[in-house]
Formats: sequence, C-alpha cells, structure tokens
Amino acid sequence: MSGIADLSEPVFSGDNQFIIREAGPDIYTGAPFRTKGGAILICTQGTCKIYIDTEIYNLTEDCECLILPEKRIFFSECSNDLRITIFCFSEDMLSLASRKFSQDFFSHIFHTPVYRHSNNTEITTHAYMSLLELTYKDKRNKYRINIATNILRSFLLHVYDKIQKYELTGSKGISANRAEELYNEFMTLIYEHGMQHHDVAFYADKLCITTRYLAAVTSAVANESPKQTIASYLIQEIKILLTFSELTLQQISDRLNFPDQSHLGRFFKQRTGISPISYRKQNETQSGSLPTSAL
Repeated sequence: MSGIADLSEPVFSGDNQFIIREAGPDIYTGAPFRTKGGAILICTQGTCKIYIDTEIYNLTEDCECLILPEKRIFFSECSNDLRITIFCFSEDMLSLASRKFSQDFFSHIFHTPVYRHSNNTEITTHAYMSLLELTYKDKRNKYRINIATNILRSFLLHVYDKIQKYELTGSKGISANRAEELYNEFMTLIYEHGMQHHDVAFYADKLCITTRYLAAVTSAVANESPKQTIASYLIQEIKILLTFSELTLQQISDRLNFPDQSHLGRFFKQRTGISPISYRKQNETQSGSLPTSAL
C-alpha cells in the first residue's frame, strides 16, 4: 500500500485500526475518493491543493488538515518536493477518541479542516505524530490500539482547546484576537498581491480558510465584506496614481490588472461617484504630479 489510497479502502478492522506513513508528490491523485475513517495530514515540505468535498485548500509546509469520515478527497498541483505525514484512523477509533466532545468541535472541523500552525502548535503536533509513529511500529504491544486512541484523543483535545479559545467565541463564532490576527494577515496579503489579485478566493486560499470564514473575519473586525476591503485598497491605489503620477488610464489599468480602462473607470465611479478623469482634474491643481518612476 502507498500514498493514502488506504483512506478509500475498508482496511480498519481488528488490529488494523490506524495507519501512519509519509507521502510524496505521487500522493493519491488519480481520482477523487471518499474516506472510510478519519485522517490527520501534516504538510512538512512543499505545496499542493487538496479538494475536500466542494472546497479547495492550499497545503503548505506550515499547514495541517483534519479530515472527518465520509469526505470526498482529491489532491492536485503537487510540488516535486511535497512531503506529507498521514495518520489515518478508523471511525470507531475517532468515536472513542472524541467521546463527549460538543458538536461545535465537529462543526468547526467540517467548515475549517485546514489551518496554519503557529510555532508552539507545530511543535506540539509533531510531538503527537512522533508518538503515534512509535506506537504504530510497536506491533507486539497488546495495548497498541488503546495507546494510539489515547494519543489521538490528546491531540484532538489540543485542537479543541485552540478552537474554544480562538474560534468559538466572540462575534460570529470568532474570537476578537483570532479575527484581528487573520484580518491583519489578510491586509498584509492585499498589500503584497492586491495590484494583481482582486478575487476573494485567492486570499482565502493563502490564509488556508474558506471564503465564508474570511467574510466572517472581515465582518467582525471591519464590518465589511472581503470584496469591499479589496475594493477599498484598489480605490486608494487608483487615487494615488491619478494624483501623483502621469500614467494614462490604460497604464493604471494595466498596473492594477483591470481588463481595460473602461472596467477601471466603471469600478472607480461606482465607488466614488466621480470618473477617474474628473478626479485627476480635481486634484492636479492642488497636488501637482511626481514622475512615474517615483511610484
């Protein structure tokens, strides 16, 4: 057996209640498959896209993925250096390990199966995975399944604690600290990529969250949608270029990755009530202009 093809097979019975292994760029990419048990994936190197039901997520070396049973999975765009540690477990084992967990936990994992590590959570996760690997290799230990189930429970409690602290409190199910952290990361990404990428999905993928979750974040912090946040950035950039450069509308359109200057003009007027040309004329006597190279 190789990759995580085991996830699509009814292999969990008797002593074979869990599997842990490494996978590379040949990870099971042939066709979508449905999980029989659950799985934890830790990306330790490289990148790939993982499709979980209808959502697409980017996995990078600082990402972790918790997959529930009966999910449809597909991998694509795997980098040549991809390395993923995979811990697969039966549905029975998950049921024992997550006994008395509230539905909030499973609801959160259902909607947000992929997340990035901070330094301290990464260290803890790798420690749990190392213990599970040692337990998996200890074939002669008659308490092997019990030990693995307890380690899985400890790991899930670790995740549950973080969810309760940072995800399940505050406005729309997000704590203020976590929402502000994600919002700041979102704004940093906009400053880095906003001139070329105007779509919300691009930033949600970069943050390893869904577009719905990103909308909850921006609503909680700034009382606006992600699309409005991106639009505000673009309007500010257009105003700066109109005021302090001699670039033509077409050149500004090209720089900010609009299809053409007509699209830019409509975008600008819809949000400011004035055309780009009128805005430039209104401001040129007050501000003068700088050479294009200064921008």
